[in-house]
Amino acid sequence: MSAALARLSSILKNLSEKAANLKASGKDTSELEKAISQAETAIEEAKSAVAAQAEKKYSANLINDSTLRNAIGEMISQFRKDLRDAHKKVAAARQAISKAVAELAQLGGVRNSATQSGNMD
Repeated sequence: MSAALARLSSILKNLSEKAANLKASGKDTSELEKAISQAETAIEEAKSAVAAQAEKKYSANLINDSTLRNAIGEMISQFRKDLRDAHKKVAAARQAISKAVAELAQLGGVRNSATQSGNMD
């Protein structure tokens, strides 16, 4: 998840640079800047959730063999829930980036990469 967040941060940096260029050319970038700000917040929340998850330790109190299955099952269930919660934060950050990209596209700041490279396959 950390690698995904690093990639999203890189995309956000590129979006911010493109927004600055569009603003310098006289376009109204207020909605784009708002979307970028929301994406920054979502990424920071996701980074915090991932860091908190990485710090967690899971243990089971094993009294005897008969409670082994239940104790391990509860521990694994909690681990899965915690991972799911962290993943939701990363997914929310990804959605916020997508919204910012859509705002940039509306301003004409996104070009088709196939057209740029001349590959019209």
